[in-house]
Amino acid sequence: MIRHSLLFFTMIALALTAAVPKAAAEKLHCPNVTDNDEKNTEIARRYFQMGGMFLDKSDYVKSAESFECVLKFVPYSLTARYKLAKAYDGMEVYSKAREQYELILVYDSKDAESLKPEIRKRLAEIKDLKDKVQTTVVAVEAPSTDEKTCPSVVQKSLQEVLAKATRLLDSKDWARARTLVEEALGKLSGATQEQRTL
Repeated sequence: MIRHSLLFFTMIALALTAAVPKAAAEKLHCPNVTDNDEKNTEIARRYFQMGGMFLDKSDYVKSAESFECVLKFVPYSLTARYKLAKAYDGMEVYSKAREQYELILVYDSKDAESLKPEIRKRLAEIKDLKDKVQTTVVAVEAPSTDEKTCPSVVQKSLQEVLAKATRLLDSKDWARARTLVEEALGKLSGATQEQRTL
């Protein structure tokens, strides 16, 4: 019984010392359009301000996501569309930038007319440019060669077992919790003694 308690607490220690993975950048959340026009206007205004801030900081991805959200609420916003085109241009996603610039050329307003010469010039400059391929390199952790270090995949698996065993202990199902822990530790057959006792 003492040995099993020791193993259980070892698993708890493993779970507590495991490294927490870094959070990946997530896409900006854009709420759905509602029936409340005031709320929609407020949301669009907030995302417009965020988009401008991101554009000023040259964070073109977040800027584009913000202005896409604005256009979801206000599809005919000339300024939002123009800034979205600038964000795509900054990201070097020229196909989308061209698409947005060309939509602005169709607008029939005084403000649009003032932008059209600049847009035509930029369209000529990016006419034949290919999109920059957006790649994300995901670092793959090399397997540990240290006989004392437990690989992160094993740590994660043990954390899951620990969570299940804790729920079983909370429900006073000690036999199933013990079996679950023993099975998990039995799967560590290739592990060194140091890795098993950490």
